[in-house]
Amino acid sequence: MQPISTRIRSLIPTNCGIRAKRRQAATPRRANLAVVSTFARKLKRSQLDNIVMSAMDAIVTIDEQHGIILFNTAAERMFGYAATEVLGSPLSKLLPQRFHAAHGQQIADFSDSGSVARRMGNLGAVPACRADGTEFSVEVAISHYSDGARVHYTAIIRDVTERTLIVAELRASEERERLHAQEMKNILFAMPAAVCIAHDQTLQEITENELYKKWFRANTPALPLATNGHPSHIALREAAAGREVRNYQFSDLKPDGTVRHLVGNAITVWDEIGRPRGAICAFIDITSLKISESKLVSVSAGSAAKSDYITHMTHELRTPLGTMLGYAQLLESNRPALRPEQLLAIRQILKAGWHLRELINEVQQLSTIDARATAMKHERVDLALLLDDMRAMIAPLLLAKGISAQFISPGNIVINGSLQYCKQVMLNLLSNAIKYNRDGGAIFVSCEPDQAQMVRIVVRDTGDGLDPVQLASLFQPFNRLGQETGVEVGTGVGLIVTKRLVEAMGGSVGVESQRGLGTSFWLRLPMADANQV
Repeated sequence: MQPISTRIRSLIPTNCGIRAKRRQAATPRRANLAVVSTFARKLKRSQLDNIVMSAMDAIVTIDEQHGIILFNTAAERMFGYAATEVLGSPLSKLLPQRFHAAHGQQIADFSDSGSVARRMGNLGAVPACRADGTEFSVEVAISHYSDGARVHYTAIIRDVTERTLIVAELRASEERERLHAQEMKNILFAMPAAVCIAHDQTLQEITENELYKKWFRANTPALPLATNGHPSHIALREAAAGREVRNYQFSDLKPDGTVRHLVGNAITVWDEIGRPRGAICAFIDITSLKISESKLVSVSAGSAAKSDYITHMTHELRTPLGTMLGYAQLLESNRPALRPEQLLAIRQILKAGWHLRELINEVQQLSTIDARATAMKHERVDLALLLDDMRAMIAPLLLAKGISAQFISPGNIVINGSLQYCKQVMLNLLSNAIKYNRDGGAIFVSCEPDQAQMVRIVVRDTGDGLDPVQLASLFQPFNRLGQETGVEVGTGVGLIVTKRLVEAMGGSVGVESQRGLGTSFWLRLPMADANQV
């Protein structure tokens, strides 16, 4: 049976002209549709061409024979070829020579894999080659399609040279950081100093080396540092609150019942806007030194026993001290790799070590002054020349603090003594006058003949001065008159050394001072006879 539509059409007379009119109307309509379709295809192709040519990434299309049939503007910039130079050339032209042989097989494998496309980055960075022969790294997304008769392959290529270099540098930097961190950890934990780093103000996050744990945490391992009353922890809390503690000395009871004497610093770690964000403390054991101080007082001056003991003691102290300073200097040499708080800790360890070494040297010098005085050879010392040398030696120190110095000419005065001792005495007094002066202050040095063929030398400063209690303790060894926590370093031995050197030359030394008006140290030294050679 015929379809209903067919049967209906058969009932209409053919001469009525309806079909003819319909055909006449349909003809121009189909023609218009064809024109629109053609225009749409051209517009789409034009838009696609514009997109391809204006793309930021290089786009390269090859045919089945791997010849280049499309090379966009970005590809020209990337590879350094004009499109006319590469069209028809094999794609291997864009690769380093060593990859030419394997390239064709790689494309064939991709075609046989059944994948229509492979996303960018799946192959990682691969090498490409510019027109001038330089190689660079790229990532490639590749796809293939067939129009029924031919197969085409299109590659979207992105230059990742800079990113590859950055990634490689980041990986190398991370590896260097890891090695430096491990190296610092090894050295820091092997160093003969107790070190603790607080990474926050509340002391909740801390890093302690093994020596710190052994000395200060053995009896209270679970007690938080924020509430621990141990002197070392108190110093750390003070520094974390922004109050630095310097040259801090205290005694600690060991588990065996003996006492350990320690000295160190607790330094604040500040954030980028000047607020305290943590602290670092480092302490060294000075028990041997304290014992030596006690024995030094009890042993008679100038005795062979004292000299032997001090020689042995200083040697024993220098050995571990040298090790500590060596490790600390090794750490400091890696300055670029250190965090600010690590560098601060190392510098505080070095500062404490150098301070201890200076103290050891001065103890040894103090113990040998009497023996040296016995063998001292007296000589003529021109006072004017001596003061000229001193003025030149202290010039950099004066400049650093903005202090002026006035030396009143002594005239033709010659001292009977030791040139070496005279230089050391004057340098000690002048250094103290600078160290404890005020910024922008002044120093006055005067000389005049005194009674009984003596010369009086006065060194006066404009510092804060001393009260009667401090004056009474001035020439006691290792007494710094409350300056232990100040910013000026010292051992408290310089003045007692000065006193003994002056007395060894047959002279005397004294001091006059008043709070707020400065201090004057005076020396009385014998003048040389006119006939003395």
